[in-house]
Amino acid sequence: MPSRLGRLVLPPVLRLAASSLLTTIAFSPAFAYKEGTHQAISNVAVSSPTCVADNYLKQQLVLPDGINTSVGGQTLVQRLEQGAHDEDGGSRPLNHFYNPITNGGLNDLSSGAPSMVWAYNHGDNDRDWRGTRDAYHRSFTSASKAQRQTEMGNTFYNLGHVIHLVQDLAQPQHTRNDAHLTGFPGAPYEQYCLDHYGTAGAVGTLGTVAVPSFANATSVLEGVPGSFAGYWDTSQYTGQPGFTVFGSTPGLAEYSNAYFITDDTMFGTFNTGFLRRTGMPGLRVRLTESMGNNSTAAKHQFRHPSLFNTNLASFFPASVTSVDLQREGEDLAGAVHYVSLMVRDSTGAVLQSMPNLFMINDNSFFDDEIGFDATCYQTWAENLIPRAVAYSTGLMNYFFRGKIDIQVRWMNAAGQYRITIVNRSGEALGAGSWTLYQDDASGGRAPIAASFSYPGSLGDGASFTADFAATNKEGRYALVFHGTLGNEPDFAVVAKEFEIVRVHITWDPRSDQDLLMWGPDGSIIWWNNLVTQHGELDNDNIGGLGPENITLKDLQPGTYTFFIDYYRDWWDERFFDNGTQTCMSYPTPVNQPDDPPQFSSVPCFTQTTITVTVRTYHNSSSPVRTETRTLALPNFAQGAAPGPGSPEGPFGQSWYVTQIVTVDQNRNVTIGGTVPQEVNPPVSIALAPAVAEWNPPRKPEGRQP
Repeated sequence: MPSRLGRLVLPPVLRLAASSLLTTIAFSPAFAYKEGTHQAISNVAVSSPTCVADNYLKQQLVLPDGINTSVGGQTLVQRLEQGAHDEDGGSRPLNHFYNPITNGGLNDLSSGAPSMVWAYNHGDNDRDWRGTRDAYHRSFTSASKAQRQTEMGNTFYNLGHVIHLVQDLAQPQHTRNDAHLTGFPGAPYEQYCLDHYGTAGAVGTLGTVAVPSFANATSVLEGVPGSFAGYWDTSQYTGQPGFTVFGSTPGLAEYSNAYFITDDTMFGTFNTGFLRRTGMPGLRVRLTESMGNNSTAAKHQFRHPSLFNTNLASFFPASVTSVDLQREGEDLAGAVHYVSLMVRDSTGAVLQSMPNLFMINDNSFFDDEIGFDATCYQTWAENLIPRAVAYSTGLMNYFFRGKIDIQVRWMNAAGQYRITIVNRSGEALGAGSWTLYQDDASGGRAPIAASFSYPGSLGDGASFTADFAATNKEGRYALVFHGTLGNEPDFAVVAKEFEIVRVHITWDPRSDQDLLMWGPDGSIIWWNNLVTQHGELDNDNIGGLGPENITLKDLQPGTYTFFIDYYRDWWDERFFDNGTQTCMSYPTPVNQPDDPPQFSSVPCFTQTTITVTVRTYHNSSSPVRTETRTLALPNFAQGAAPGPGSPEGPFGQSWYVTQIVTVDQNRNVTIGGTVPQEVNPPVSIALAPAVAEWNPPRKPEGRQP
């Protein structure tokens, strides 16, 4: 390594002059992690199985490609990466510092806003959390489809800016008020990370840590909710004397400030001290300061890590009772010792360790020097970059935590539906607005007339209902809440996008026909299971002419097969058509009154066909298909006597396919009918054991939901 002028020990006046010279010719702090490293960290964070973003987009927002959805020539992942890259533009890095001891921002050669404030809601930052929420809101409410797609891209671009600021907390210079200058080797750790961890694949080799959540954290700054602020600071560490370890998951700024030193924040005012050694004299340590090192400046004094919480003394034999060390800090070569942070309790047990906190070289002319090399940087990267990933993931999970579930039900011939809205966010939805939008055939979106107001706070798991009328035949719906979510005030956004398909049947003559739906996941809607994740059967009309309706929402890719089941509870004369029924005399049942009677003669029921009218609706109050099905009397298992199949009920021999709805990976809906065809019912491992064994319960009379 070339010789370094920085190894000279200068008197205070010359040190001050040198520092002023550096200030004059260097204009701004350098970036934290280099742009390529930020992009790699962001990619790994959003692609992690622990990140909810991808599944949220697919399940809540009907975007089948999730985070790989393309907008404007880039995927949402690429937009996120681009935002993380661009946050280092211009003078923005001045606002990338946060000191958990003072709760302040950069106050070194330059000054800036605390990064927590810059990230959450700052008047000069249009890419903060507030700006991200605003873009997210526009991604649902903008009139044109193209603009909504653009705004979804902007949401991820802005989110990249925000998580960049969390990632900076994993670079200790940004939490210890250490302005590292452009044009100088003030941040060799960052270059090391770019060289070794500048790709998502390389970052992925560093392992993982648990993704944090700070739902119950207390805010450290007014105007910033604790659940957001916790990613920065949980107030567990304030530079207090005797600090040892965190009682719970700390903010990332607390972690990097308490457990790492930097070039210009090396043991503060320490000048001379004695380190205890078991069974031998203490080691006298004297620290000096090299040219340009500002560790003893008041703005760079941090209580921890302390030189007393290291294993420095263990490297010197009993014969060595005094050692002089110089604060160098920049890249050094010739390491003799790698000193570890070793925080112990009163019994000597190690509570927290950090290997390779710094290195000491052996310089025969100057004092031995304290500094860092690739071994130190590798240890830092192994501890800090996985946390940068995890905290980025956690903040994205916090952004997408708002979740609502819906159940849509057809109400009446006027085309009205009733929607049940359930809060699944884990937090209350407070004051705010509820608006329902519907798209037209070209993707244009407009609010529809409906009353979705809800007084007060909708707690987690709570629900309310509202009615609306379908209008257009095309397009999806979007239900949007804009207001307070938990302790995030007034500009939170929670949305649910969905489509509606309704299959409606009536029949003649009077009998008991059942409408059933088999979903792509094997779940089934029928009279004994009215509701699944896909939709709902409105009622079981057991002795009339209908109607029955199954209304679907949340159409995931796959095939939805609708069946008609000729279930005619033949032992109850109320189910027969008096216009065709001539014989009403039954012998006395030999079993219990509710059991079917035993026939001993030729049956009297003569109706052999049923006419069923099937109307299919798609986002509309008017049917997109109307068809008539003529169904033959089922071939019952009891031979000449008309009676239930064997076994009885909706899993007998009388299923007829009546409608098939398919949804492709792009959520395009295709509605196609089939010739009524008697089929064997499919078997589902998702059914309850009694149903899977083809022994369903007896249908109650007058079954209603």
